[in-house]
Amino acid sequence: MMSRKIVTLKKGLVANLKDARLGVVHVYRRSGEEDVVVLIAVMAEEEQEFSLKLGDTFKIREQLWKLDAVEDPGKGDWVVTFTEVAD
Repeated sequence: MMSRKIVTLKKGLVANLKDARLGVVHVYRRSGEEDVVVLIAVMAEEEQEFSLKLGDTFKIREQLWKLDAVEDPGKGDWVVTFTEVAD
């Protein structure tokens, strides 16, 4: 059984994955909304950006990932956690 990967990023850091890079561009709340929005950039064959809310998924190459947690979203020192989703 293959274990799932977990990536935790602090502000300003980039994760170097097997054939790609993952970085958080911005963490914010839209005016009048409770949900936190996480804007990420994925650099694989080409750069892609995704706006995600907790529980949203996105693909890096053929692998599905999920936004699992955002700690301290209203502060400058946020921490974001992503988990690789099993096929």
